[in-house]
Amino acid sequence: MTNLKILKIKIGENFPALRLICAVIIISFSAVVSVYKFSDLAGAVSAGFTAYETLLLILSDIINTVFIYMPAFIFIIAGDYENFGITEVIKTGSRRGLAFSGLIKTLIYTLIFFAVLIIINGAVSFEAFPVGNSWSRAFMGTARSFGFDISVMTQPPFFYITQRLILMFFLFLTVGMIYDLFKTLSDEGAVFPLTVLIGIGLALVIQTMTAVPPMMLIFVLFVIDIILYFITMLILRVKDLRVPPQG
Repeated sequence: MTNLKILKIKIGENFPALRLICAVIIISFSAVVSVYKFSDLAGAVSAGFTAYETLLLILSDIINTVFIYMPAFIFIIAGDYENFGITEVIKTGSRRGLAFSGLIKTLIYTLIFFAVLIIINGAVSFEAFPVGNSWSRAFMGTARSFGFDISVMTQPPFFYITQRLILMFFLFLTVGMIYDLFKTLSDEGAVFPLTVLIGIGLALVIQTMTAVPPMMLIFVLFVIDIILYFITMLILRVKDLRVPPQG
């Protein structure tokens, strides 16, 4: 049985559907509240945000990303409670296959969560605000209060927002790989709260670095992901799990 077939079976057996539904409810409520908040703000400056700007503001909001989205994401990946451990090594027959399967599993869960996040927030943003191809007067007048550097205005909204979305995806992926690394080290109950604390801290750092070009932060997170992957492989090698594959 190939690694990908085993991965398909594992996701089918342990996919945290109920946890994902809970996350959808939480994200939906947060999106509606955020839209009302930014609508009131736009009214206060006698101007309106565009749908793209609203999506950017929602996903850049520290309360949303750090204290709502990040814990919800970790809650979902922790729903696949069975660690990729001895049983999976027996099936894959190699530690390299074990690490690769874990990486793909985390990538799939991240893609699902991120798609849900963008679809829900995008839907309410485009429903409540008009589409615009340039920065609105409301955003230009309040950008600094949200921590955005004035240099942001030199880029087209769609281009800059796309970069921020890619950055957020890598942020979640990195935290997911940190969780997998901790699960490789230990199966204790402290893995979940420890990952939540690290995820919140990392999200807080990323969200406050709005003056740094998103592509630079994306590159940093990409390098961290590569390091985490090889550290996980190294730990599995040190454990010396030499178990032959089942016939």
